[in-house]
Amino acid sequence: MSMDVDVTLIKNCMKGDQSSYEKLYVQCRPQIFRTVFLLTHSYDVADDITQEVLLTVFRSLRSLRKPESYSSWLYRITLNICKRKGRLRESPVEQVEAIPSENDVEDIVLLMS
Repeated sequence: MSMDVDVTLIKNCMKGDQSSYEKLYVQCRPQIFRTVFLLTHSYDVADDITQEVLLTVFRSLRSLRKPESYSSWLYRITLNICKRKGRLRESPVEQVEAIPSENDVEDIVLLMS
């Protein structure tokens, strides 16, 4: 999960700035959904786990020691929640019939909002 999130945005979130949280949500949700979908191969499961990841991130963000490490921290949380839910698929990604593109993910996110 490669994400170019402004470190200043992360620091503002860590200080409790509500508008920064909203910006971070808009920036990160599509990528989290895409990553979880690639790991689970299920839109419904990906949506549920994405919500749980975002809740965990927002609740735990103040404990992040290095804002520069946000992307890898977020990936670790995402992977751990997928593992805990027992939702990782053994089959390789190539066997998935349709992996959503970034535009598809944004459309799905808008429809589910």
